[in-house]
Amino acid sequence: MSDERTSTKLLKHEISRFLASPEPEVLSIRGSWGAGKTYAWNRFLRGAKDNDAIALKKYAYVSLFGVQSLEELKYTIFESTVGSKEIGAEPTLEGLKHNTSAVLNIVGRRSISSLLGYFKNVSDVVKAVSFLSVTSQIICIDDIERKGKNLRTQDVLGLVSLLRDRRKCKVVLILNDNELEDEDKKQLVRYHEKVIDSSLLFAPTPQDCVDIALPNATGPTATLAKHTIALGISNIRVIKKIERLVLLVAPLLQFYDVAVLDQAIQSLTLFGWAHFGRTADSDDSLVDFLLKYRGGDWSGFPDPETLSDTERKWVDLLDRYSFTNLDHLDLVLLDAVKNGYIDADRLTTNAEELDAKHKAAQSDKALNDAWALVHDSFDENQDEVLTRLEDAYVKNIGVVTPSAMESLVGLLKALGHEELAKQAIEFFMDARAGESRAFFDLENHPFHSRFSDPDLAKAFSEKLATFKVEADPVSILERIDRDQGWSQKDINALCALSVADYKKIFKSERGLRMRSIVRAAVSFERISNRGTEYDPIITRARVALEEIAAESKLNERRVKGLIGPPPAVREKAAEVVAEIEYDEET
Repeated sequence: MSDERTSTKLLKHEISRFLASPEPEVLSIRGSWGAGKTYAWNRFLRGAKDNDAIALKKYAYVSLFGVQSLEELKYTIFESTVGSKEIGAEPTLEGLKHNTSAVLNIVGRRSISSLLGYFKNVSDVVKAVSFLSVTSQIICIDDIERKGKNLRTQDVLGLVSLLRDRRKCKVVLILNDNELEDEDKKQLVRYHEKVIDSSLLFAPTPQDCVDIALPNATGPTATLAKHTIALGISNIRVIKKIERLVLLVAPLLQFYDVAVLDQAIQSLTLFGWAHFGRTADSDDSLVDFLLKYRGGDWSGFPDPETLSDTERKWVDLLDRYSFTNLDHLDLVLLDAVKNGYIDADRLTTNAEELDAKHKAAQSDKALNDAWALVHDSFDENQDEVLTRLEDAYVKNIGVVTPSAMESLVGLLKALGHEELAKQAIEFFMDARAGESRAFFDLENHPFHSRFSDPDLAKAFSEKLATFKVEADPVSILERIDRDQGWSQKDINALCALSVADYKKIFKSERGLRMRSIVRAAVSFERISNRGTEYDPIITRARVALEEIAAESKLNERRVKGLIGPPPAVREKAAEVVAEIEYDEET
């Protein structure tokens, strides 16, 4: 007997040798959960069948999961037996009829009649004598560690010895010996030398597992294979579970930028490995770590001093895996791993947003590369510059900003191409005609001071005039809070509001929008040397908030939480603090 730690290549060689020989023997394949013992056996068995390289003509596969007795095991071997040409197919009723007929022929009709005195019916007779037909065949006995409590390991090994020595069978045992109960381990050690001829400890590398689980991988599965090896996953069962999700996601993402699907597969591989490969000790702790330190509100690397040794290893692993943080698409995929199904609507919604970002990034790169020809050399290449700029702007016009158009028009005019500049403006305005009013409102643009070209300004002004303008104070306040800037039109509109107007809009909004407009309304208080033009906004917004605070203790608390104490209180507090600091110094 030999005991050898083996790779996939050696396992294939040993299984091929085992199947090609008619000599009775017992082969044991041991390994940890998910290592792919059964998967590898079935794959190499089917390969030998396809190559007509199996010496014996019958085969049976039996799982001991829950089997409680030797009699149950014997009959299961009998009813699972198929011809070697049918390997890979499930046993059929026709096959069982054929096996039963063979038993009746072996025993003989007269013997059956004589046995009926000891059994209730012919079916019980067949079950009792069926094992007589099990001879000169290959038998795979799997999941020994999961057998029923009433079936002893030494009884299984005794039956295996009988099958080899008296029935001329070839038996392969597949088990995870580390999961055996203590008494079963002792029995296995006691009878190991006598029963098992060759014992292989199957411990595949990540590359071995990919070769078995994802043979000839292409497209999405090839990407999965790459990430599987990068994470060092050596559990075939986990890989196959991840593959199932990848094959569900891939058709939904096939029409987006290729980077979207690549990210999805990278994330599914990580989440699947963390979730499906968890143990009772680890549970979902890696997933929890990801959500805590690299979730949507991730703000930097955690302090190494606050991390455990395990968490430091995860940081190193995630860095090597190039996984920085979870975005909204990742959260959908994480739910898919945990729940076992894909929320297609959420997936495509977030995929569209990510796709737009990738396309915008590619467009920015194309525009920047074109402008590099302008700035990065003293070459005499004006024609090339104009051609590259035209090509970049035409292909990416959907993401060209007003500022980018200002730069292009300015360059064209500086080079003496007035007519070309005019055509560029017309093309831009036609292509972006469906944008909102805010897009064409250069006065409220963050970089409005840069817009000096009169032709571009005129085109924007004419387009802006086509929109029906109705001042919406909520939208104005939201924009002020977001952009930290405003126009004179905005100030005029806000100064026209009464205390009742402010009170109404403050109380009509909810959540982040309510916080935003309140924050914007009181922000004018903080302008130093502001003069008096903002006083109507400051006074009326403050009075409106004081009236809301007076309505209830709860609203009083809410208002204080949003804007703090009134200016007079803050000024008095500042004076007190200044006095204290002065006393301390003197």
